[in-house]
Amino acid sequence: MEETKQRSQEEKRKEFEHRIMTGENRWNCSLWIEFEKWERRNNNLERARRVFARGLARLPSWFKLWYQYIRMELMLGNVDGARQLYQKAASEHGLLEQGQAWPVDHYWLSLGADLWISYAQFEDRNGNEIDRAHRVRAVFEQCIQCYKGAPRAQAWIWYANFEEDFGGVSGARNVYERGIESYEKIIDHDHIAKSKAREEVKALLVAFAEFEVRCNEIDRAKCVYKRAIDCWPLSNFLYFKIVSFKNQYGNEDIDDLIERKRCYEQGRIED
Repeated sequence: MEETKQRSQEEKRKEFEHRIMTGENRWNCSLWIEFEKWERRNNNLERARRVFARGLARLPSWFKLWYQYIRMELMLGNVDGARQLYQKAASEHGLLEQGQAWPVDHYWLSLGADLWISYAQFEDRNGNEIDRAHRVRAVFEQCIQCYKGAPRAQAWIWYANFEEDFGGVSGARNVYERGIESYEKIIDHDHIAKSKAREEVKALLVAFAEFEVRCNEIDRAKCVYKRAIDCWPLSNFLYFKIVSFKNQYGNEDIDDLIERKRCYEQGRIED
């Protein structure tokens, strides 16, 4: 009976091996994950790890594959192993982005942000009280360095939220200012990356204004919105945010920002 089971497993394994080496299947992330899960269901843990290692050697940029490998190690209670995988994934990601101020592919930029935020969340959950903040900050500083100072806005926002909860208002404000400054440098000096950087900084400015509102710093929030509308006077997105802000806080000083947008209504509209 056991011999029959082993023979059946070998046949199935050969089938997987054939599939992952055939045509476009070699780049099929879902197939590698299916292969790994099958090995794990058959209690072949080391084989499952080897499947992940082989898949990542071929598809090092696929965060989903890294995440499944990390998730498996965490399910097994292997926190140190999961941390080593995050470190390796971050290092691999840094090598892939080396020399680029901005990834050409916006989808890849999104995947990169997911990787770094997931890594930071892991350290936030698993670090002790003595070194937790240090580990989380180290992850984001590595992320910022990887992207030449300009990761996706959601990474900056997560970092700022962490500082708001852990380090206080001044730490969070400093993160927002650093992020905005980094995007402004790209907008000024990198023509290819300019349009993507403009979209990211717009999202970051709105998050910054909302942060100032949470801190009851209404005048600061108004200044952030003014900074945004000066750059994007045609933006419907910013217009609706500013109108909502005025309706909630009755700040008459912001009327000029609303009026400025209305003056452009018959022109081109940026969303």
